[in-house]
Amino acid sequence: DSWFEVKGGSSKYSEVQAGISNRSQTIFSELGALTPHHELLRGIDSIVGDILGRMDVEGGSANETGVIADSRNACPFDEDDKNRLEESYAQLVFWRLSERYSRGNHESAPFAGAPIRSEPRRTYDPSRPIPDPEGEYIPSYLSMMSRRDPNTWTNLKDRLERFGADSGLFDEISIESFGRTDDASPFQIQIRKFGEKLKGNRRNLIDVGYGVSQTLPIVTELLRPEASSIFFLQQPEVHLHPSAQAALGSLFCSIAGSGRQLVVETHSDYIIDRVRMDVRDGKTGLKPEDVSILYFERGEADVKIHSIGLDEQGNVLDAPEGYRQFFADELTRSIGL
Repeated sequence: DSWFEVKGGSSKYSEVQAGISNRSQTIFSELGALTPHHELLRGIDSIVGDILGRMDVEGGSANETGVIADSRNACPFDEDDKNRLEESYAQLVFWRLSERYSRGNHESAPFAGAPIRSEPRRTYDPSRPIPDPEGEYIPSYLSMMSRRDPNTWTNLKDRLERFGADSGLFDEISIESFGRTDDASPFQIQIRKFGEKLKGNRRNLIDVGYGVSQTLPIVTELLRPEASSIFFLQQPEVHLHPSAQAALGSLFCSIAGSGRQLVVETHSDYIIDRVRMDVRDGKTGLKPEDVSILYFERGEADVKIHSIGLDEQGNVLDAPEGYRQFFADELTRSIGL
């Protein structure tokens, strides 16, 4: 379904204008009256006005996809115009979905994350914030949120920084835009780690530990207001030191304690241990029966899957003999036994 479909196969420019305007108003009517949506609609009106101002109103027609053409093969409604409008419409739809799920509707599709997240960049060009497994969209999502919904951004920023402090990865995250302060401006993600006496300098995301950029997509996906109710995460501990891995375990408990479900594939005992301790200490309301650990044990020609539970003290139940044997052997060797 084209963003700019004009019914009837061929239309005068005035009908193209009406079709674009109707499309905008239809989407807008479903958004409510939040300020960011009004700003987006005004932006679309400005783009439409610019496009139509360059059209020969008497001479042309539009085909069913909204591309303008006439007998002289003129095409004043070019690909750039189409892209600009598509970008604006995509943002309208995104905000519509964001508002829907921020009101407490968590009936969204499950989120499945990739084992390796997108690489950081020094400077980002704005793009459509469409969710993807690698988190490629997260920088644009954060940038757009900071501009278009300051209240939600403040709340999300606070939650991100709390995790950053708990994990030891960062204490402050900010967005720095260049040029005009609109959706077309390039931007950077800045990270700051506080010292004991000084706050320190802001550093570009690409100049800090790689674990920050690998973790940011996961944590944002979990904490954003319109997040899914079910998450499938692979190796969230990649490039993280032990204390940050443990902090992820606590974050997972917090998210699950709010009624959502996480399925996490991990090699990290630090995550598992933190989950066990948080359940034991009752930090998030999770009970032992809310946690299931599946341990994959390699055999000679197959893989056995063991279901391991927890008791009220956070101890593992029904673990196979080989579970964590490596750590027991390492401890025995380290103390000279």
